[in-house]
Amino acid sequence: MKKNIGITRFNSKEPMNYSYLSYIENAGFNPIVITPFNLGSTGKCSGLVLPGGKDITPELFGKNNTSSYCDPELDQFEFNVFKYFFKKSLPIFGICRGHQLIFNIFFYWLTKKSKSCDYISHNLSFKQHLEKHYSLSSRRAFINKIKHFTTSIRDYPQHNITTIPDNKKLQVNSFHHQGIIIKEKCFNKILNNEIKIYKDYPFEFLAYTKEGMPKGEILIEALKIRNKEVFSVQWHPEEMNSIELIQEFFK
Repeated sequence: MKKNIGITRFNSKEPMNYSYLSYIENAGFNPIVITPFNLGSTGKCSGLVLPGGKDITPELFGKNNTSSYCDPELDQFEFNVFKYFFKKSLPIFGICRGHQLIFNIFFYWLTKKSKSCDYISHNLSFKQHLEKHYSLSSRRAFINKIKHFTTSIRDYPQHNITTIPDNKKLQVNSFHHQGIIIKEKCFNKILNNEIKIYKDYPFEFLAYTKEGMPKGEILIEALKIRNKEVFSVQWHPEEMNSIELIQEFFK
């Protein structure tokens, strides 16, 4: 019998991105769409996919919103769904927006708990990353709602990432506006365990890139939560049909 994997969808008026459903199905699972109107369906699911979508609301995590088109109700809905699966110790897989949401949930919780986290938090910012993906006419309405729109940081849809700790190079797609950005100096200290508080952090960075980034900044491309079945990537594996990622994760 196929495992049921939940995937969030907040607004039924917006078109569903069926590539996520196909991605889950192609990996051998049965997708169940979770909305605010069928939250009871979470009990039927063995895992959760938090998909891409609008920007995370920076104000929810102590940042000023200068260039993002957000939906705080969507953030709260997905946060609540995340908490349900997390408390049940069920696997959670984040893609793009989902990747950023997972990081911000844990990072914000940590920064509220400890002032020593400020060393990292002040180096975290929201940058603008939009790719040629957005040249599609169907995306124009979204673009027009983003203030200070720019593609100057990265202007190509493909880029290389470096995996940690084996330093392998992989090519992935790129389609996002916000990102998890850490100053290179701080990033290197984290990898070398030179920041004491990091040993207590739940994050493990699994991949990163410097391509297309401003000098001295690192974009976190993949991470996991230590001792939990929580994994996320910044790129869009559903567009590449990289089914091995979720096959292995949800097996």
